[in-house]
Amino acid sequence: MASLLDETIAAIATPLGKSGIGVIRVSGKASLRITASILSRKEDLEDRVPIL
Repeated sequence: MASLLDETIAAIATPLGKSGIGVIRVSGKASLRITASILSRKEDLEDRVPIL
């Protein structure tokens, strides 16, 4: 079993309600790899279009 120090966690950091942005906190050994895979996109993004 892995120790708690080896785990990678993510949590929503933006309060509930309508907002122009949303922030997610990520920490742990695999955080850089995970966020890089989520944020790397092959296609260009359209202006002012929300994405998930």
